[in-house]
Amino acid sequence: MSDIKNASLDDVKAYYEHFYGPNNATLVLAGDFNPDSVKLLINKYFGEIKSHGVVATRSAMVPTLQKL
Repeated sequence: MSDIKNASLDDVKAYYEHFYGPNNATLVLAGDFNPDSVKLLINKYFGEIKSHGVVATRSAMVPTLQKL
């Protein structure tokens, strides 16, 4: 909590700029929609957000099962 309480506005902006870019987002569409209209809206609201490097991810943890 102390990190959050002591964060400046610039710290918060830098955090979101690094971790919440368009290349780390998932867009989900459902229902009856026109793909061309959706593309226009996506470009309108998100088109000018700059892309940045990929944030490191973990590989999937797949358990090893013992044979019976």
